[in-house]
Amino acid sequence: MDNILNTKLDRLEQTNVQILDVLQSMKTEMTGMKSEITGIKSEMTDFRSEFNDFRSETNEQFSEIQERFEFMVETAVTKTEFDQTIHDIRCEMATKDQFIHFTDRLDAKFLDLKHDIIAGIRASDKKFLKFAI
Repeated sequence: MDNILNTKLDRLEQTNVQILDVLQSMKTEMTGMKSEITGIKSEMTDFRSEFNDFRSETNEQFSEIQERFEFMVETAVTKTEFDQTIHDIRCEMATKDQFIHFTDRLDAKFLDLKHDIIAGIRASDKKFLKFAI
C-alpha cells in the first residue's frame, strides 16, 4: 500500500513539476510578448509624432501656397484691365519694350503661381511616400 501511495505521489509530483515548467515557459513567452508590444507601442508613438510633424508641415505648405495664390489672384490684372492698359499704352504711343515689360510681368505672376503649386504638390507627395513606405 505504501508503494502504491509513493508511486501516486511521485506521479503527482512529476505532474506538478510539468505544470510549473509549462507555467514558467508561458510566463517567459508573455514577458517576451510584453516587450514586443512595448516596442511596437514605441514605434507607433514615433510614427504618430512623425505623422503629426508631416501633417503640420503639409498644412503650413498648403497655407503658404494658398496665401500666395490669393495674393496673386488679388494682384492679378483682369482681362478688362489688361485690354484697357493696352489701349492706354497705344494711346500714349508706348514703346514696344513697355508693352513687353507689362506682358512679361503678367506672365511671371502666373508662372510663379504654377511653380508654387507644383512645388507644394511634389513636397507633399515626397513626405507622403516617406510614410507610406
